[in-house]
Amino acid sequence: MSFYTLTWGIVAGAVILGLIALAWVLNQQKQSRRLRDRFGPEYTRAIYDLGTRAKAETELKAREERAEHLILTPPLN
Repeated sequence: MSFYTLTWGIVAGAVILGLIALAWVLNQQKQSRRLRDRFGPEYTRAIYDLGTRAKAETELKAREERAEHLILTPPLN
């Protein structure tokens, strides 16, 4: 394998890793924005109560999953 080929392989690998990292960061930002929009002030409160954004978002996602299984019906009058 020539030095030229090895260099391009390393550059290509670095670019791919950079794109993966960028996609991960953008996905995390999108998730944070979605949770903040959905929960409003409760998002900020969860961060305050739990100490970190990561812990708060994990808790809020767990709440969403629990709520998905609830069957909500209007009250009978």
